[in-house]
Amino acid sequence: MEILKTCFLSRKQTQQAVPSFCLLSIEKSSGSLIINGIKQALRKKAVFLLHPGTSFSIEAVNEDEIDGYMLLFDLYEEQSRTAEKLVYKKVRTFSVEGLVSYHCSAICRLLSSIYHADTDPPYVKQGAAAELLHWLSDQPSSLRLEDNEERIHQTLGYMSTCFTEPITLTGLAEMAGMNPAYYSHLFKQKMNKTPMEWLTHLRLNTAKELLLAGDIKIKEAARRTGYQDEHYFSRRFKQTFGISPSHYNRRHIKKVVSLSYPYTDHLLALGVTPAAGQLQESFDGRIKELTLPYHASEPWDIQRQFFLEQKPDLILCKNNVAGMAKEHIGDIAPVVSIDWTSMDVYNHADTIARLLGKEEALSAWHTAHNEKVRKARDAVENQIGTGRSAAVWSVTNKGVRLYGARNMGHVFYRLLGFRAPEYIREKIEEHPMGTMFTWMPASLEQMKRDRSDFMWIVTDSEHHRRMMEHEIKTDPLLSAHPAVQNGRCFFLDWQKWIVYAPLGIEKQLEEALLFLLSGGS
Repeated sequence: MEILKTCFLSRKQTQQAVPSFCLLSIEKSSGSLIINGIKQALRKKAVFLLHPGTSFSIEAVNEDEIDGYMLLFDLYEEQSRTAEKLVYKKVRTFSVEGLVSYHCSAICRLLSSIYHADTDPPYVKQGAAAELLHWLSDQPSSLRLEDNEERIHQTLGYMSTCFTEPITLTGLAEMAGMNPAYYSHLFKQKMNKTPMEWLTHLRLNTAKELLLAGDIKIKEAARRTGYQDEHYFSRRFKQTFGISPSHYNRRHIKKVVSLSYPYTDHLLALGVTPAAGQLQESFDGRIKELTLPYHASEPWDIQRQFFLEQKPDLILCKNNVAGMAKEHIGDIAPVVSIDWTSMDVYNHADTIARLLGKEEALSAWHTAHNEKVRKARDAVENQIGTGRSAAVWSVTNKGVRLYGARNMGHVFYRLLGFRAPEYIREKIEEHPMGTMFTWMPASLEQMKRDRSDFMWIVTDSEHHRRMMEHEIKTDPLLSAHPAVQNGRCFFLDWQKWIVYAPLGIEKQLEEALLFLLSGGS
């Protein structure tokens, strides 16, 4: 460590980019420190370490109420060592950056002593510098500026899963390795609310979910959202939403956002146009499309600001992304998740209809749907007879799959009455129809050995379609397949057939009829 300059902190510090490491200690303050555009309140005995190139300035409430020191220094590390020579190189990064969390009083004392040591022997300043570097290095919860968002994210994750536990601002700040004022400032900058405001809204929106889900006592709703006093819970609920929890129900849901394209489809089938959602190409153009994860392992790209502006009354999603939704936007509206695999398309529709009070609309859809299915099955049976078998394959970048009576197989096995191949039928029968089991991994070799009357091949690109067309023409076993020989091998588009929802399956049924009744390809 080489000390370059020590000076008294200016009460009118204008913005500058520091050329070396810069250590700031605050003795007293009534203003703000702005680091790379991020403003934070100053407090007594606060210490900040800025890396080379960092820009900072000070805004004082009262110009005579900021005292402190600034130390500029360079750091070096060993580059090479020989018997004759030891070579050091300058470094521009350190394990600590931004607000220093530990040993602040000792660091302030050392900085003051270095500033006043100009007349002392050199070894005095060198000893203080060595001790200073020791305290800076000893930061078990040190914070880098680029880690701020990740540390805020960690506390969000904790609150979204442990919101029933006693949570304090001090505890959250300690978890983030920041002082409470700085943590609260950064949190509000990211989430538009203070940590405790965010937690309160998350708890109360979770209470809304419980109240919507069924008959639950207010005392139980309070307990399950972290409130031991039901009267206090009721007051906070009414203060926040303008209505008491005893009067809140599904009639208060006017604006819905869907985080799942199948559930967007369900809403449209029930006559509900969501304010925004995950969309398929064929969906209503009036709906704002959101970039959403399909799986919990994928990144969350939704802009929080959109939800703040839209102020939805309900956010609907699959259970696989419910945790992410809760963490990012659970304070804005109740997040209701509907289990994806344990229910089939009709159970999904029933659940959503009850949630929104759309039972009559669902009944009308069921009546019309059942009539379409009856006519379609009669037409197919008149054309090709009964008892026919069919295999539904997909060929994508993920390989070859064989589908059961869910998703792509729903139309063929459940609506039109085709028989599934024996090896897939056994998997289908292990669970209630249309639940849990969707597909099994397969191969071209299995496809060659299949002897179904009809073959449906779903591809996700022109490349895969052409590849399969080539295989069918050139492979002796595939070209001899009964479905190929009889002109009953058809190609389907992945984007149309992956939708497992009311309007989607009706469009799939229409396309299947075109192939079956006209022999199209």
